Amino acid sequence: MSPHESFRALLAGPAPFLALAPMQEVTDGAFWTLVHGYGGADVYWTEYFRVQALSTPDKWIVDSIRTNSTGRPVVAQLIGHDIPALVRTARALQQLPIAAIDLNLGCPAPIVYRKRAGGGLLREPAHIDAILGALRDAVLVAVGRAANLKGFGLEELGIPTARTVDTNEFLQTNYPNIYAAGDVVGPFQFTHTAAHQAWNAAVNALFDPFKKFKADYSVIPWATFVEPEVARVGLNELEAEEKGISYEVTTYGIDDLDRAIADSEAHGFIKVLTVPGKDKILGVTLVGEHAGDLIAEYVLAMKHGIGLNNILGTIHIYPTLAEANKYVAGNWKKAHAPQKLLAWVERFHAWRRGSVRS
Repeated sequence: MSPHESFRALLAGPAPFLALAPMQEVTDGAFWTLVHGYGGADVYWTEYFRVQALSTPDKWIVDSIRTNSTGRPVVAQLIGHDIPALVRTARALQQLPIAAIDLNLGCPAPIVYRKRAGGGLLREPAHIDAILGALRDAVLVAVGRAANLKGFGLEELGIPTARTVDTNEFLQTNYPNIYAAGDVVGPFQFTHTAAHQAWNAAVNALFDPFKKFKADYSVIPWATFVEPEVARVGLNELEAEEKGISYEVTTYGIDDLDRAIADSEAHGFIKVLTVPGKDKILGVTLVGEHAGDLIAEYVLAMKHGIGLNNILGTIHIYPTLAEANKYVAGNWKKAHAPQKLLAWVERFHAWRRGSVRS
């Protein structure tokens, strides 16, 4: 049984289980072994990994996980606030025999509190939700799911399968008259991508060889339906950095939005990544009420090459949550205002006022 399966069994069990909470600079593999000799705990927590933009997992904690001789599951604890760094660390830790990942919200140390980590995060519930949504996505992607491919005669036909059915860009298997779509194909296990694939497969089956359509995964939105919702499309900062893509970041706090204030939902934010100096959208992360609905404007924009200037120039109904999309575009425009032109216009109007007075 794997560590996370053991941990799940404990969580689902009828009786309470004993967990050994971490103690700073004390809780390591040797300490677990010592305690285990006296009966030990059912689950061991690591000392927290201090996660920052340039950090790597602490070697002594990693070694404790790798050399754990107790036979009991280990939970890796993180402390930090930088979402890309937390996701990067979570992905790295999943290469180790851990049962779960824990985000520390309890550390009361003043220096940690001021740095928006540990207990300091409790002042920013929207940021906590964003962190948890990002970590949940990272964990689900790492664990993955295997498609149910048994009992359909695929083996007898010799249709290649691994975790999914092998298809080409038109969703055809190695038999051009046999198509596949949905979770059995991947690479995204979303109902909306399955629907896109189903349309392509059905139309291709009807009109091949006269016309065929490729499945287009260039702009895939996703949402995590927590409270508040977390939605995204395109690149986030971590992915842009991993791919060596330059970007600028523009944000807008939904706590400033009239409709959100009126609905008592004044929390969350929009973060837009753009090409440096241009309004071309590379990716969007949206945290807030109905984020899964609001992201649609950016999906359309990215699909058809519409930039932030055009979103800013589009009339949005007042008061609605959708106005947030226009306001973040306004923030981008303010940061890219034509300063030389504005300075010239200022001088022109000063000259004109002087001419009128004279």
